[in-house]
Amino acid sequence: VLPKPSCGTKIAKVKEDGITMSAGYWSEDFPPKDVTNLESGIYCIDGDVRVNGGETLIGTGVLLVVDGEVRFNGSATIDLAAPGGGPFEGLLIYLPMGNDNIVVLNGNSASRFRGTILAPSSLIRIAGNDSSYGFHSQIIGFYIELSGDSKLVVKYLDSQNYDAFISPSVEISQ
Repeated sequence: VLPKPSCGTKIAKVKEDGITMSAGYWSEDFPPKDVTNLESGIYCIDGDVRVNGGETLIGTGVLLVVDGEVRFNGSATIDLAAPGGGPFEGLLIYLPMGNDNIVVLNGNSASRFRGTILAPSSLIRIAGNDSSYGFHSQIIGFYIELSGDSKLVVKYLDSQNYDAFISPSVEISQ
């Protein structure tokens, strides 16, 4: 059962400090220029997610629901953690079924990912980032490619990842 996260009518906004963003719907490429910090919540992104080399993106308790592609490029500092409770506990990045855009997961040696990366229609490309922390994630995609010559660490901890809710059912047969 695939999740159905929604932002409703809430619009994401850049705070007065210019580097922090509130959760909600965002209709452009993400994150906006100079934003490095995400407040906890669901971000419904109707564009691409791109964090380029030398840039930083930090957020705890965040879920990125993306209609475009996701590219965390080499030398970017990424420190993202999924929500720790609620119906989307452990879900960090979600590209809904039918979104077959690419997901590129790189970063630098300080990058940390905590939570499920769920992109069932997408190619997910991971080039090691030499992070000793790495991905505390389950990574689910249509295809997954691993490349590069650096060290890649994936540590699955169930408590940090998404578990789909499956309703109980009763079947009667003769």
